[in-house]
Amino acid sequence: MTETKGQKLETRKEKRQTDKLCEKLCDIKAREDISSMVCNTTAPEDDYWSSAEKSLLNFLLNRVTTDTTTPNNEKALGKVYSILKNNSFKQFTEKVDAWVDAHRCSEETISHWELFCVSSKKTQEAIYTGLTAKLGSYLLKGAL
Repeated sequence: MTETKGQKLETRKEKRQTDKLCEKLCDIKAREDISSMVCNTTAPEDDYWSSAEKSLLNFLLNRVTTDTTTPNNEKALGKVYSILKNNSFKQFTEKVDAWVDAHRCSEETISHWELFCVSSKKTQEAIYTGLTAKLGSYLLKGAL
């Protein structure tokens, strides 16, 4: 089956959007903006929840953008979502612990993970679940 001219243009457009997003994810300020956009539904009085959720997202953004085994065209917000969506909370924390132990992480990356880990496991799991839902909803809206 051959692609139509419109399909080819759409594919090129999606690739350009992915490339732009990858560039954004590699920029620290842009990562902070993205985490603010995704996590902006938390009430101002719930600053801990918002802070922990943003820390988890920033940790994952750092992890995805610095992972040398991930091709550049996959270094996108969708990759972060798939990491969250395709693992139970327990699997996720085990994989992160192994990944942190196996890689030299920047202090910024470690500090994001440590801030998330301050809370109880039950709270961490609630934040993980909430971020997964918010990120999925955000991506479905086609905000990027």
